[in-house]
Amino acid sequence: FQGVYKDLSVVIDKSLNYYEVAKVLNALELPMLKDTYPVDIYEDEKLGDMKSLTVRFFIQSMEKTLEDNDIETVMGQIMMALESECKAELR
Repeated sequence: FQGVYKDLSVVIDKSLNYYEVAKVLNALELPMLKDTYPVDIYEDEKLGDMKSLTVRFFIQSMEKTLEDNDIETVMGQIMMALESECKAELR
C-alpha cells in the first residue's frame, strides 16, 4: 500500500540534539510510522535559547490505504510525545 510523507516543524530547546528527539520517536512504537529523519535545523536570535527542527515522517499501513484520520492520529501521537518529552511547540 502507498505511504505518505509528512513534515512537522517544532521549536525545541537549543540544547536538545536530534538523537534525543529520535529516541522519543522510536519509543512510540507506532506500527504505521516507518521512518523519520531530520530535514532542517534552524537557529537565529529571534528564537533565543530555542531552535526550529523539521522532521519528515514516512507513514504507511501494510493492511490498507491510509485515510486522512489515520495520518492525523499518527501525527497527533507524535506531537503529544514531543510536547511531553521534549517540551516541543508546534511551529
